Amino acid sequence: MRALCVSSLLLVAVAGCDLRSDEEKAKEKMRVEEVRENNKTSAGPDFRMETAGRYNTTFVRVVRLPHGDVAAHAAELKMQFSLFDCAIQTRIDDGYTHIAVRDIDTGEEVVKPVTEFRRREQCSEAELDALVPAAP
Repeated sequence: MRALCVSSLLLVAVAGCDLRSDEEKAKEKMRVEEVRENNKTSAGPDFRMETAGRYNTTFVRVVRLPHGDVAAHAAELKMQFSLFDCAIQTRIDDGYTHIAVRDIDTGEEVVKPVTEFRRREQCSEAELDALVPAAP
């Protein structure tokens, strides 16, 4: 009986430990820092970025979505997610597993796994050209 109690306590202690590799911990720190730095230059009253999830593996675009017009709301949501199409590999390499869009006003959030986005090799030349801004 005593051995069962000790082994149960040991199991609880081990389960509570962070067993991730140093590389995974460093990637999490990098994700959080990158979002913090980007928000210093890009965030405003209608846009900011966040990370979410237990290990900050969800990249969240927090934006002001249109309300009242369901079609406009859906179109804006689709456009926000389209920003990751053909360019998702960078987020995957950074360790993100999900992409989310959250409405600033309502807190409504839609989350998609990164596997739902097309990778660079799945996109046409025209789509890839659209990702790169034209030189001035």
